[in-house]
Amino acid sequence: MASRLLVIAVCVAAVAGSVRAAERTSEPGSGMEWTPGGAWTGSDIMKRSVLGADYGLAVDLWEQGLYSNGYRVTVEAIKKASDDPLAEDMRFIQIRFLVQMGELIKAWDKAKDFRKLYPASYRSADLANEEYDIGSRLAGGEKAKVLGIPLVEHKGTGLDVLTEVLERNPFGAIADKVQYRIGQYYSDEGMYLEAQYAFDQLVRNYPRSDYRKTGYYWRAESAALQWAGPEYESSPLKEAIAGFQAFRREYPFGDMAREANVRVRELRGKLAHAEFIRGEFYRKKGDKAAALVYYRAAVNSLGETVYAARAADRIKDITGRRPQL
Repeated sequence: MASRLLVIAVCVAAVAGSVRAAERTSEPGSGMEWTPGGAWTGSDIMKRSVLGADYGLAVDLWEQGLYSNGYRVTVEAIKKASDDPLAEDMRFIQIRFLVQMGELIKAWDKAKDFRKLYPASYRSADLANEEYDIGSRLAGGEKAKVLGIPLVEHKGTGLDVLTEVLERNPFGAIADKVQYRIGQYYSDEGMYLEAQYAFDQLVRNYPRSDYRKTGYYWRAESAALQWAGPEYESSPLKEAIAGFQAFRREYPFGDMAREANVRVRELRGKLAHAEFIRGEFYRKKGDKAAALVYYRAAVNSLGETVYAARAADRIKDITGRRPQL
């Protein structure tokens, strides 16, 4: 009996919350009328609010694209009645105004304050979208405005915003988009190991994501971009080749599959070059056995380049037999 009462209570609370959210999201044109200086009609929550007209004006200014004016309306309204039933909505639209104005750092500060004030807000999902916009734009190098003037880049802050949004709800509606944007950030900054990990998390954690295919490709590309040159360790090349081959198996058609084929051929050529150089190093030292290991690796790389052919010639010089390419 007690469990049945609990279930009933939860259902009633959920319905009440839905009704309250529906009341609070009503805007001009939805059947609820307002006039500047007057109170909204058609909803109990509006009748209880002294901010009905202010909120209506803010919405109207939003629709007209007058973001600075709308922001000033929200500031004065919150000063007037910070605990009003509509204060939550007023604070949310204030954040939206700031984002549109390019006041991204201020918008982020307001977003953090909002979550502290309303930890269970029905606006949480909408706020996450605004936070994504803030983080993405900052991470992309957009300079945050101060008094309307773009002054300073905050790329690191942008990454922090995106990371916090993802950690707060790692399987939320926009989590895959956030994870992809984090990978983009690291790639743009030349941090290819971190980019590879970020794209790997996207591929593994969000198998149905619209971003997965592109993330899959960039996971392999990020590995390729870690290669420093033929004189250095060639494991990034091998990892990238394997990554592009895996991509082709999973996504065998389309432009990206054709591009993956091109990248495999290019990377095999680079791998043949790298292995040939190592073989030359040991040949010049007189270590023919070690040289053969790398010459054979150059041939086995399947790279259709001059280096694979030269490695085959070196093998013939040492063993008397030239391997077929």
